[in-house]
Amino acid sequence: MERWRRRRRLARATVLVLTAVLPVTALAVVVRSETSGVHRADVEAVRAATRLTSANPDLYRALLVWQEVFQARWVNLAAVVLCAGVVARAGSRAGARTPERRGLRGRALWALTTILVIWALANGLKVLVARARPALEDALTRAPGYSFPSGHAMNTAATG
Repeated sequence: MERWRRRRRLARATVLVLTAVLPVTALAVVVRSETSGVHRADVEAVRAATRLTSANPDLYRALLVWQEVFQARWVNLAAVVLCAGVVARAGSRAGARTPERRGLRGRALWALTTILVIWALANGLKVLVARARPALEDALTRAPGYSFPSGHAMNTAATG
């Protein structure tokens, strides 16, 4: 019975992953082409955001803080610490006896594995798509690496 439940959960997780991966893959192909309306809209959005932040220094500083706080290294570190705490607590004798803690260790390990796999996939996708960051003459800041998919968005979604 338990084996059947696990297979069912794994099948459901696979369907959810494919539901997310297929549209992102299609978008990656469109973005990579750099000839579509998506590319033009992206460039215009970046220019508009640059104008907005250059006109609002407080917003600019707040966004730089937001950018740093949600770097993959900090988001993933927080996830590791949280999951390790849950695993340690769930594995303790006092914690293991309570009904609400049953299965918590496995769920924490599953969450951590999911976060790290998504992080690795996002980095692999960046290399595969190899989309350069938009080049702006008046850019407020420069970021290294490729721009698609967004590491910030992927890590925040994975840990959310």
